Amino acid sequence: MRSLHVFRRFSISSRRSNFERKTIETVCPRIHKYLFPHVSTPTMSSATEYSGVLPLLVAENVVDHFRVLAERQTGNYRKLLEEACRFNLAKATEVLEYIDKNELWCYSTGWTRYPFSNPSNTETIESPSDSILFFDIELVVRDGTLPTLAIALGKDAWYGWCSDRLINETDYPEVPTQDHLIPIGDIGTEKIVIGHNVGFDRARCLEAYQRENGCKIRFMDTMSMSIPMFGMADHQQALFGMYDTDNNEPNSDWVNTWKDRVSKNSLLAVHNHFYPYKEVEKPKIDDESKDKLRSAFVKEPIETIRAKFQKLMTYCARDNILCAEIYYGLWPEFVKRFPHPATLSGMLNMGNVYLPINSYWKIFYERNVQICAEKKTLATRRIVEAARMLEKGLVGEEEEEENLMPPGPEDVWMWNQDWTLNSKLACSEWLIKLFKARKFANLSLEEVESEHIALKSQLIPGIFGFVFGPFPLFKTRSKGWGFLVPNWKAVEKALEDPDVSFIEMKTDAKEDAVKKRFPLRSFYETVQNNVYEFGEYPISEDRKGFEMDEAGLVRFYQMDHPTGEGNVGDPLTKHFAKDLKEQVLRPTRYEQLFRVVLDSIQTTQFWTSYSDRYRQEVAIWYPEKSWKSGEIDMMEGAIAAAVVPAGTVSRRSVHKLWVTLTNQSTGHVIGTGIKAMVQAPKGFKLVGADVDSQEQWLAALYGDASAEKRLPLEHRVPGKTAFSNMMLAGSKSDNTDLHSVVANQLKISRNHAKVLNYARLYGSGETHAGKHLMRVGGMKQTDAEATASQLFKLTKGETANYMKVDSKMNCLVDRYIEEMQKNPDESKILTIDGVYYLPSYSSQFSYETVGFEDWLLSKYSDLLNDGSHHDNLIYSIYENPAEPRKLFVGGYESSTFNFLETSAAAHDLRTPILGCQIADSLGKLPEGTPDSAFFDRKYKRSVMNWIVQSSAVDFLHLLLISMQWLCDTYQIDARFVISIHDEVRYMCAEKDAPRLALALQLSNLLVRAYISQRVGICQLPNTVAFFSQVDCDTVLRKEVDTESINPDGTKPQDGVAWTIEDLLKLTGGKLDLL
Repeated sequence: MRSLHVFRRFSISSRRSNFERKTIETVCPRIHKYLFPHVSTPTMSSATEYSGVLPLLVAENVVDHFRVLAERQTGNYRKLLEEACRFNLAKATEVLEYIDKNELWCYSTGWTRYPFSNPSNTETIESPSDSILFFDIELVVRDGTLPTLAIALGKDAWYGWCSDRLINETDYPEVPTQDHLIPIGDIGTEKIVIGHNVGFDRARCLEAYQRENGCKIRFMDTMSMSIPMFGMADHQQALFGMYDTDNNEPNSDWVNTWKDRVSKNSLLAVHNHFYPYKEVEKPKIDDESKDKLRSAFVKEPIETIRAKFQKLMTYCARDNILCAEIYYGLWPEFVKRFPHPATLSGMLNMGNVYLPINSYWKIFYERNVQICAEKKTLATRRIVEAARMLEKGLVGEEEEEENLMPPGPEDVWMWNQDWTLNSKLACSEWLIKLFKARKFANLSLEEVESEHIALKSQLIPGIFGFVFGPFPLFKTRSKGWGFLVPNWKAVEKALEDPDVSFIEMKTDAKEDAVKKRFPLRSFYETVQNNVYEFGEYPISEDRKGFEMDEAGLVRFYQMDHPTGEGNVGDPLTKHFAKDLKEQVLRPTRYEQLFRVVLDSIQTTQFWTSYSDRYRQEVAIWYPEKSWKSGEIDMMEGAIAAAVVPAGTVSRRSVHKLWVTLTNQSTGHVIGTGIKAMVQAPKGFKLVGADVDSQEQWLAALYGDASAEKRLPLEHRVPGKTAFSNMMLAGSKSDNTDLHSVVANQLKISRNHAKVLNYARLYGSGETHAGKHLMRVGGMKQTDAEATASQLFKLTKGETANYMKVDSKMNCLVDRYIEEMQKNPDESKILTIDGVYYLPSYSSQFSYETVGFEDWLLSKYSDLLNDGSHHDNLIYSIYENPAEPRKLFVGGYESSTFNFLETSAAAHDLRTPILGCQIADSLGKLPEGTPDSAFFDRKYKRSVMNWIVQSSAVDFLHLLLISMQWLCDTYQIDARFVISIHDEVRYMCAEKDAPRLALALQLSNLLVRAYISQRVGICQLPNTVAFFSQVDCDTVLRKEVDTESINPDGTKPQDGVAWTIEDLLKLTGGKLDLL
């Protein structure tokens, strides 16, 4: 084989780098022996001993410790979940049909039991005593957020619940309390409540609002079970919705197979996935459709629910049957795909959210609604004022009526609008379109309110004469917002003819677009004046433009979308704030009026996005816990937010409000202090931490473990690879962290380097980096592309073709490296997850392979005594040498990306930590699926992201297990508050806060040790052993000193951030109650 190739030998000069490898200090000997008792203490172990008490593990090592804990914490719940698969659904359905036929649903408040043995023999109860329930509630959307009715299915009975409002026609309460919630059972008894998106139901259950820790009721969400197995990534949803005829993508024969493997998230969609040929509900002649019954709760008043009570109770009960049927399919799959009990624990506990609030919650909402309305009304009036001035032909804001502009169709921005005068309303048709209804067009300025016009109207940039650089903005139907640019020489030549002022120009970028008269002369003079006044804005030669007229006089260029792709739908959003601030994007007329509009847009858009989500939260109040704060009557309350424990394919928790929120802005943006409205009651503290560089640490650790897997266990060290070394030992202060090193090497700002580094970790390529450097960094295209190329060579490394060494031959490469004393930092021989890869013969690094093969032949050619050709020995070294694979070499992060790429190609891809399997939407297609290789390439980036993000979820689930163990063992009454990505928060009595914080620190230590040991590195760096700080605060905010302002203008006191040293002093290093 080798004799058939011509080899080239290269003189490789190593790229100069600012990176200098640092020694990684590991935890002190005492902690090392505690975490890794079977591995000798590293020489670089910290000399500073840990003075605190280390909790006694429940097993011989950390890995077994967590398995034992998880089994103990979930064991009884697992038995209940297994038993739930044995419900007699045929009997339940038979009884339900009997109840429905005889209209036996009791129209009375509270719970009623309908035993299978005799459904007519009903019984009024406080709450279902069953230890397993399938559960579904319904609420009347027009009524509010409180429950209207509910159905539960037990092993041998149906249960129905009705609200007092439904039965006794009482008013919706101004102050919802626990009396308006559904009691679900004894908190001291282990119980499983199963439902689809069950967090929604839990938020309306009485027991979810218990402040103290210790409630044993757990909710199992079938939607969260389904999504990580059969759900789709966001970017796959559109493909799933396409009909085959709509999909013109080449190499797409895999799509139908893929569609059969995935499902949308709704109850009916998941049911259809498991039972594609089963009729969900047998329609009867006099029955209303399921869709109509479902919409009754959304669209109809509560009176309609009363009138259709029997049918709607049955509808709700049938949903319980559907939920039970999908659970029967989900549970055995869940156990197989997520075998570690820690994952089950995470599913049961991540949704156990409790957010303490007080009256500021309501005041915050009311105040923001009022301020928002005022600002929007003011902005609306300025827009209408500018539009009316424009229609009259007034150029400036202080001009008299006689200073008129040319007629409307000559306006450079409004030439394609309808300037026809509506005689009835005495204004132009385009002005009428500015309003939501024609009748509003004649309102006086003082009568105009924000609801009269659309503040996102496409007319607004034209009214204010917006330009990008010197070029007028223009909106096209097919390409969104962009700007018009003259072909200077051609236009100048055309305008030499004094009779040429207009040309026929398309109103869209499409070939067959409608044409209208375009004021070429006015356009040219406007752009020329703008260039003179504001300067030029260079357009790159390879930037794609669209010819708008036959003579090629005017070209349309799209504005850059913030994500890098797609059309810009609104040029005045927050994404263009930088361009507005730097006057690249600016109005050219009525500037003073627009300042008011811009202030409104920038200050209200956040609240506009979040106000409905805020209002829809179920806030429950405790009137018995009231006090005065100045002139304000304060009351304690809580929100049991409907967090979805696993709402993405990577099993991240999801909530439409809490998990998407930013932290409070200092720029007077209305509503950005939502998080800070979560406030601990008097005498309590919120204690929590952000997992420092969680996903970065995991990715770097995987790179280390992959590169060192062939070494003896005691020789494997953290920080082996450059990426990991910089992450663990690098510092911003001395410019040795990854962001600083990259910034210095490429001569860009550290902030740009940081953005690009994180984007690259999540799969963004060179093109994205180049666009970022152009758009945000202000580089010219050629410079940006060159810098992006350098960036990727420096970090990811160069790409080269490699051949995989057969597993039986790896020992030979070991011997070669040892004998030749190869420097691993310079060698182009790669080790990925314990397997060697050698450069292919066509690679720029083929000299490494030649060197190894020459050595091999010199050592072992005498074994070929049967006359075999040398090529036979060489050929036996490799696995499929004719199919080389592209790998990264020579970059800081090469080892990490090589591990992720090769892992992504695995047929049974699972997280390295808890062995969780990838969702079918991203996992390998069944063997024989056409175009499956194209599918693999298409979603490779998403699969690589999944490995890191899903591992981060494993981290969090382990952390919660350790916290429950320590809190139970040392009697720390801590209530889980919420976890948002890499952040976790608990609430406890103020006196217990230091102990709870120390428990968090020890949990971090144990989880990091568990993960390290799982991937084969039995050392733990000091820099990640403990949280850099644990926050103790009274409000939920990013940092303990982040400025937060209450709605009454007062400021919560700053919290404290405790280091491990602080906590050892405060607690004496003990978790015991002092």
